[in-house]
Amino acid sequence: MRLADETGRMRHRHSYGAAHRRRPRGRNLLPENFNLGGLSKARRVRDYLVDNRIAVVSEDSWGGEITTAAVAHFAASTPEDWLVNTTDLMNYNTRSTGIGGPTSAGGKLYPGDAPGLGVEPDFDSLGTAVRVYS
Repeated sequence: MRLADETGRMRHRHSYGAAHRRRPRGRNLLPENFNLGGLSKARRVRDYLVDNRIAVVSEDSWGGEITTAAVAHFAASTPEDWLVNTTDLMNYNTRSTGIGGPTSAGGKLYPGDAPGLGVEPDFDSLGTAVRVYS
């Protein structure tokens, strides 16, 4: 199974090696941070690690409501026995970029229950679009 494109190959080789050494260590997956190339590739790597009994940390290097919503859904779709933790980084920001989204309570992060990621972009906070595609 090919896990990644050329830009992320080294990280995936490390995951593959850890699986075959059967060392009980986890892997930190940053699905929104380009180190895996997005959620689809992160899901494939996560599933491979879980199949090989390696725990997963689901987080991002930093993000607002939209990124945290994606990370929360990714973590929620990870089998509980194999999820070490996930991080709510949106509450560390001084400016909001989304309306709605995940909530945290009792030391846990819960994905929103609205359609999609459960968060709407806050266009007033984001400001004028840098580029528009149609």
